[in-house]
Amino acid sequence: MKDLLKLNDMIIIQELAKTGSVSLAAVNLGLAQANMSRMLHQLESRIGVKIFDRDARPLRLTTFGHDILPHIDRVLANNELLKLYIHNHKKSPGGVVNIHLPIFAQTLLSLDFIPRFSQEHQDIKLVFTTRSIASKEYFEGVKYPKDCDILITFTSPTDENLIARKLLTMELSICASKDFIADKKISTLQDLQLYPWVLQQAWLNDDYCNPISLVNKKTDEKTSIVTQGSIVCDNFLSAIHIATHGMGFVLVPKYIHVNYPIGSQLVPVLMGDYSINLDIFMVYRKRELQPYRLGLVVDAIFNNVTGLYQQYKDSQRSEGGS
Repeated sequence: MKDLLKLNDMIIIQELAKTGSVSLAAVNLGLAQANMSRMLHQLESRIGVKIFDRDARPLRLTTFGHDILPHIDRVLANNELLKLYIHNHKKSPGGVVNIHLPIFAQTLLSLDFIPRFSQEHQDIKLVFTTRSIASKEYFEGVKYPKDCDILITFTSPTDENLIARKLLTMELSICASKDFIADKKISTLQDLQLYPWVLQQAWLNDDYCNPISLVNKKTDEKTSIVTQGSIVCDNFLSAIHIATHGMGFVLVPKYIHVNYPIGSQLVPVLMGDYSINLDIFMVYRKRELQPYRLGLVVDAIFNNVTGLYQQYKDSQRSEGGS
């Protein structure tokens, strides 16, 4: 059964009962008088009962109209309370924010963002869930989990209605342990295809390989290599740990290579003027659909991560790094 009385119908009935005039009610609701008369006629025809005695001056409620008016008043009052609750909920900073992200991003946020934000906003609970990119999602788009407020990932989402805000572009190094490369003959980038790698699950193609694109920082020339291996990881940190045991070449975020002890156990391999870049995105629903606390967390993550990464890049330049 279709709804006999919709919210707009109740608003019209309440205003007509209050003013006793079709013309005045129309003015108060921003409607043309003819439209108001037509809407009242359609409403009474739809429910099959007269609500107003339209021959009376001023307009009077019928017995049925008198009976339903208190119910209409309660529904509209509750609707106003509901709107107020939604407004306050969206403006209130307190509550839970669920953040899904890869292990590397959790490590990055733990450096400064988590302790700083938690101290400044003790009424917001941050729940972190490890979410690595599944095979082929890097190429086809990542799926947005239903229980997620913010998704930090390496590719855009499949849902175009979501916001995908780029946090930063991270540069990767090709590294290996000293023992592994000791007897390897490598004079060109193409030689790297001859030896085993610790692969990333997100970039696996149908041939169980990782195609890697490199860009010349001076000429913008692009080249690519296709890497193979018998070990596949779904995150950078696990792959790096495995590579320290001489299991193959591995891609390492330069930030980790410079700032973490585990990264220092690996040495960078011939790349010349070429670089490998990886974009990191923060994905979330449109802000008008979210509580106020989400905006606080989104802006805080963006400002904190981009600020720290810029400091790192500046320090690398001052030390003569890339």
